[in-house]
Amino acid sequence: MRIIHEYTHENVKVTIFRMDNKFSVKLEKDLLEQTYKFREGKPVESLEDVQQLLDEAFFDSANYIFLKMIQLRQTALDSSDEGQGDNFPVIL
Repeated sequence: MRIIHEYTHENVKVTIFRMDNKFSVKLEKDLLEQTYKFREGKPVESLEDVQQLLDEAFFDSANYIFLKMIQLRQTALDSSDEGQGDNFPVIL
């Protein structure tokens, strides 16, 4: 797998990879990432074709998914803290 293009769109780092007969698009925001894979063939045959797929509607949807991921992560973190309290050993 090799990187064929990297750039930043607003606050999202975009890395496009190519391996065998597929393109992978990795989006990174803070500690989160999303990956989308496209098989080579109509309509995706080149880097330019992949870039055409990454329009404003795509990024709007990806940012919505990032928001949901942030909420899910926070919910998981909050639930892991519930009932834990301060579990310090008693020292006499």
